[in-house]
Amino acid sequence: MNKLLYLITLTGLLFTASCGSDDDEPQHSSIYNRSYTLLNHVTDASTGNVLAVTKGNIKYTLDVINMTADAEFGVKLDGKTETPFSFKGVKIINPSYGFYRFDNKTPTSSITDFVGIVDLNEEATQFSFTSGGKYRVCATLPEIFFLNCNTVTAYSDGSSYDHKDDKPMYQFDINPETMTAKVTIMTFNDTKQYKFINNCSGNGAQVVATPDGYTITADKIITTTYYTQGTTVTNDIDAVEDDGSEANKDKPKKQYIIYNLNAKLNIFANTIQATFKLGSKIDKSFSVTVNGTVY
Repeated sequence: MNKLLYLITLTGLLFTASCGSDDDEPQHSSIYNRSYTLLNHVTDASTGNVLAVTKGNIKYTLDVINMTADAEFGVKLDGKTETPFSFKGVKIINPSYGFYRFDNKTPTSSITDFVGIVDLNEEATQFSFTSGGKYRVCATLPEIFFLNCNTVTAYSDGSSYDHKDDKPMYQFDINPETMTAKVTIMTFNDTKQYKFINNCSGNGAQVVATPDGYTITADKIITTTYYTQGTTVTNDIDAVEDDGSEANKDKPKKQYIIYNLNAKLNIFANTIQATFKLGSKIDKSFSVTVNGTVY
């Protein structure tokens, strides 16, 4: 997968790393050291106000022999000044291969309701907690991904397709400075054109922070797409939008443009609800409905 989307099922808040390639198996070791730049989502629990999304850093050590973890990280709780947090020797449990969960709701006296996971298979790390009984914090890597999604496409002839087998995946790479996102769709089956979309991505979606996460919208995203038809993998890097202009008349046209995107990402519940259209032009597009979770 293309450094994908990115989250896990937590009951609280999260903290995400992007999904590694399918070949990125965790190396066998007893100590794992990781460091990331984070996307910090902070809500004032008393007012419900969402503060400015900022960046922070985290580094942690995972001891899978003694089943403990140490961590150091910082969050701008007021949107301006970074508050440091750290803990040592927190117990972890291992529900499945390469997947670890922090087994302490209060690893340090300054935070409560702590939930954290480390998934070495996908290089995903997620934390959630409440600081000082006031700030509800969700820290993730900027790439927020969803792997377990129910997707249905509806075509203009009234037919529809339920993507139970190809299981499309979705990723949103958020830039907190511009509050825009790169949107990526993967492993998507276009049944009408007999094309399998390996990767379809484009920039420029607008991001708004909400109390539960982010809303991501766009009227139109011009994408770059790699797709398989038969045994041939094709890309449309040199293709242009089918805008009817004389200058673009004889040039190859983009097959997949994202229209009318509306995606609601609940990073606390790790869910996505999204609708959009996909096609070469708005009047030649098909509708897509997505409901899913990180895993």
